[in-house]
Amino acid sequence: MKNSIFILIVAILLLSCKDQSKKEKDILTTETISKTENVSNNLDLEGINELFQKSSPYTRDSGDFFGVEALVFDGNTVRFSVASLYVMGEIIDREDITGTYKVSSNGNTLTVQFDFNTNFVFVDYLIDGSKKNGKSIKEVSVPYILKGTKTKDDFIILKDWENKIEKEERIKQEEIENNKEEVIEDYGIDENTILGRYKSSDEEKDVSVSITSIDEKELSKFGKKGVVSGVLMVKDVEKEFTSAYETGYDGNRYTFSIDYKKDRGRTYGVLFVFENGLEANFFSDSGASKRFELEKIDVTEEVEEENSIVTTTKYFKINDPDGYSNLRDKPKGEVIRKVLKNEKFEVLSSDGEYKKVKLSDGTIGYIHSSRVVKL
Repeated sequence: MKNSIFILIVAILLLSCKDQSKKEKDILTTETISKTENVSNNLDLEGINELFQKSSPYTRDSGDFFGVEALVFDGNTVRFSVASLYVMGEIIDREDITGTYKVSSNGNTLTVQFDFNTNFVFVDYLIDGSKKNGKSIKEVSVPYILKGTKTKDDFIILKDWENKIEKEERIKQEEIENNKEEVIEDYGIDENTILGRYKSSDEEKDVSVSITSIDEKELSKFGKKGVVSGVLMVKDVEKEFTSAYETGYDGNRYTFSIDYKKDRGRTYGVLFVFENGLEANFFSDSGASKRFELEKIDVTEEVEEENSIVTTTKYFKINDPDGYSNLRDKPKGEVIRKVLKNEKFEVLSSDGEYKKVKLSDGTIGYIHSSRVVKL
């Protein structure tokens, strides 16, 4: 009986020891796995100081109470700048501080901490450099903590800070953007649509204009600018012109003006507007008249006959009570000869108060506009 009891007790003890040994083994295995996972998940901090130094300096606009900025890591020390004098809430003066720092990691996140002592002075205003109505906070110990990560290129990125590489890349991109030319495709009315010959539908206006070229000089999102050239005829006045034009922002409204004569110190001209067609109105120093329309006609009145071009030439004559007018080498210039009232001639262009004319013998000169009429 005693032997049976003894054998039972020994068996229970053996089973208990075996179970305890299994539990201890399980606990040890769990701890080992946990420690291994923690080590594998955290960043390797070996050589971390060199990486911070490689990534320095870090810059930003001061965005916290202490105004910490311009971090420079050098070995196991860090240099930075903090605010030391506030006036009406604005940082007026700063001081440079050097201290040590510590780095730890939790997964892929780096935590950088450094402590520094500083003095703060708050004042309402300054007079001749002296502090007025001020409050001082002396020897404040400040724990400063930053969060960051390590890149594949072994650079350290700190949240809300810009490292050396990020700054260089930003400056490079800004230079590319600044040097990039804005390309604007031409838009609005095609200039060739405007080219041609126009005549006022109202015969009393007696205005015709031939637009021979449009040269675009400037194209922007605000409109187009350039010069337009051609010949303007108002009653008996004919003038070759080159005038500046500009359009509305959508490029669909061209405007240009031409001064065609001066009389008694007053300038007379025509303002042209092309949008859905050509319109114009007379203007002078005293104001502008009502706008009228011009119709587009064939560019030429040429007729092809037996392989030759026949054109109709308009001739003019003088209208002078003396029976003749002086032909000059230039406006108000020397007299070349007299032109008699029975002579006909062509008008080539207008120049101020004078007409440039060509006589039947080929002589070219200038006659005062007041003496020239249609034949």
